Amino acid sequence: MNKAKLVTLLAAVFCSVSGASASTVYTYTGNPFTDRTGTLGDFYQEVTISLTFAQPLGPLHLYSQTPSGTSGGTLLDWQLSDGLFDFGPAFFGGSLDNCVLFTDVSGNIVVWLADALAISSDGSLFHDVSTPSLDQAGLFGTTGQDSNASVQNSPGTWSSVTLVPEPGSLGLMLIAVAAGFAWRRKRARG
Repeated sequence: MNKAKLVTLLAAVFCSVSGASASTVYTYTGNPFTDRTGTLGDFYQEVTISLTFAQPLGPLHLYSQTPSGTSGGTLLDWQLSDGLFDFGPAFFGGSLDNCVLFTDVSGNIVVWLADALAISSDGSLFHDVSTPSLDQAGLFGTTGQDSNASVQNSPGTWSSVTLVPEPGSLGLMLIAVAAGFAWRRKRARG
């Protein structure tokens, strides 16, 4: 195989590799609940949130996802937990009802509202909410056996990690095969 064909093959392989972009995961870790009521109150731990965006949120940026619409970014995945129940796309009927985020000049989340809920088959409402002034988890049953846990005026911390995608496995395999054939061909000639 001559150099021109090898270069053409490698260019085709590089062009066929999907150009996935980097995504950013924002993680919130709340402080432990201090006020607890009801049967399940002692089982709640703290609110944790994971939000995966297609791109990092910029400085002084507003992201909003409410029942009336979404603006300011593409949310790829989310999870909200209270230590007892996990809310997320796979949770039974769970939804991220409201998610509003505002960043400072460095792109760090400084103001937020994250509100997840689910309704079970018996009509019980699972509801978790996080703001800078309140983290709360609750189960409000149709039989009046409510459970609740909260911490007030003690916000947790946000962190973020940008995930750099790897080239596709198929593309890497094709590059290795092409390089192997070129090496064998060169070795056979010499």
